[in-house]
Amino acid sequence: MFFNKPVVELPKITAPTAAEICEKSKPSPEGKALLKADMKPAEYQAALEKNKMSVDSVHFLAHGLPAKDAICWACQACGLIRPKLSLPELDCLKFTEMWLKNPIPDLMASISLSIGKIDFTGPGSWAAQAALWIALPGLCAGAVVGAILLAAGLKVGVAMPPIPKPKLEVPMIPFPPELLLQFQMPQLPPIPPLPVLDQPKLMKLLLPFIDLGKGVAIGTIKCC
Repeated sequence: MFFNKPVVELPKITAPTAAEICEKSKPSPEGKALLKADMKPAEYQAALEKNKMSVDSVHFLAHGLPAKDAICWACQACGLIRPKLSLPELDCLKFTEMWLKNPIPDLMASISLSIGKIDFTGPGSWAAQAALWIALPGLCAGAVVGAILLAAGLKVGVAMPPIPKPKLEVPMIPFPPELLLQFQMPQLPPIPPLPVLDQPKLMKLLLPFIDLGKGVAIGTIKCC
């Protein structure tokens, strides 16, 4: 069957148990019911997929991966719908991809400035925001989830307008990334809230993105 896949080890996810990750990823009641004592992360991820808990899978991978690998996943997801991104979203994505390969302060500053030209309705901006929040694991993982879900929505939706109306102003001088983060955090929109979702119905849409995340977790997909 399509979803009866064998358990594939995920070496980049180093938590000893799935429960440790679930404390952060907050699975749905249905997803939490699949969790067993001492279950390994790869076993739980396989159980989520088998039961078509698509959104829980996205959250679990985003919180289980190391922050930089999770950001890599977000960028890879954006790559699947790159032609549908607005020009400012493409800039956010470009600088984030460059930073993953060469994490220098100048590129982090470029990410910060590029965010001033977007309205946070596309996945590229949330991938970039995840990079800015790399020192804040919960926020970083949440931004990655936002990027994945928005990318999936764009895959079946219409392309973004070429130039969105900016909703956030940031300083236009090269402040250190830490200071830029302090400026931005109070003004940023919240990570898109999730309505009550029929997760099995979303599995077909989200599976290619989940597979990307597993590829990062396995080590077959890399960004640097």
